[in-house]
Amino acid sequence: MPRSPDKGELFECRVARLIAAEGAFVRRRINLDAQFGERFTITDVDVLSFGFSATLELRKAAGECKTTDAKNAPSIGDRLLWSAGLARIVNADRTFVAVAKGARESERNLASLVGCELLDKRDIERREAVLGIAPTDPYGPHDPRLSRFRDGAKDLAKSDEDIRRLHRFVISELWLSPPIPALKKALGAARKLGERWSLELPETEKGAVEWLFTETVLGAIVALVQLAGLGYRQPEDVLARYLHERLAEGLADYRALREISRQVDKVVTAMLPRLGVDPARSVEAIGFFEPKPPSYVEPLTELVERLARQPAATAQLARLADARYALYLGADGSVEPQLGDVRAASRLLRLVATFLRGQVRVPETLLEPLFQTSDGRGPPEEEPSNGKGSPDGAGDASHSLFEEAGRAGREHN
Repeated sequence: MPRSPDKGELFECRVARLIAAEGAFVRRRINLDAQFGERFTITDVDVLSFGFSATLELRKAAGECKTTDAKNAPSIGDRLLWSAGLARIVNADRTFVAVAKGARESERNLASLVGCELLDKRDIERREAVLGIAPTDPYGPHDPRLSRFRDGAKDLAKSDEDIRRLHRFVISELWLSPPIPALKKALGAARKLGERWSLELPETEKGAVEWLFTETVLGAIVALVQLAGLGYRQPEDVLARYLHERLAEGLADYRALREISRQVDKVVTAMLPRLGVDPARSVEAIGFFEPKPPSYVEPLTELVERLARQPAATAQLARLADARYALYLGADGSVEPQLGDVRAASRLLRLVATFLRGQVRVPETLLEPLFQTSDGRGPPEEEPSNGKGSPDGAGDASHSLFEEAGRAGREHN
């Protein structure tokens, strides 16, 4: 039987709902121990938000939520002092501490000194009132009842090694990594989870796999939006080169790998003739260790370029996908966030879904929320066109890349 959320979790959900209503994509309980291999006093980031401007500038905020007055619990002052280190370790632009009671003037002064925002009960209530959020309003993606899926995934991870690795990625590394590593690993994780999912699974296991898949896809979308921000700010050829090089990287960076490749080429071309190999054939070995990106680099580059051309709509993709997946999982009557152009965001989200479908080969059911039209209907038979051959006017040549995405190699680099 699902557990009832405690007071602390309900407060976290309330704070997350507020920050999401203010325009950010929000995740709760991001584990630090799993990412850094250390035992921290602060084991989780209670609330981590990704706010994208209309020009795709990212502002990341990390927050702590405090509801207990137990004698052994860290004080508000302790949490404010920790916030400076927390900001650095998760690369946050700002931090905040939210408390369920009223804050003293001395605590507010300390918050100002350390550059941390302090939200007390009155602050939260005022901001909710300004946004028109009533106490009984639905929590959407932060519905406390959805925690049963997180709990199910945690329980399943205890007895399943594959799920354990995926679970650690989803609750930690996915949200704390730079966009390229996060995206590469998210595609591999989504592929494995798609293979694991089945209608025949026991209900608890099925829900756990669906939650893990949902989080993985949302993490991939956040990474894509960050890459689109780069695409908005630089020429397309510079972006294409950047994606090519970063996707080709492994344990070492691109320049180091190329230097290794050149040194290996020198050794091989000098050694093979001594072994009696025809010089003409030895040339074929040159470049064998040259770093190569995965085969999805071309459709990915095209997708990122198309997202970059509509920055205002792209900035809302993660929030829109979050709301739709929340409904898919059974949230409490979640409504989609208020967007400037829902139709544009919905079209872009379908492009993302098409790319994911081509690369991860998962059951269509798992991607259905991303294929919805702006009026909430299921996947259309064909993408709406603006008369230029593609949903956003990128042209037939661009559209063909997505038709070919499913035929491209699906290896995960």
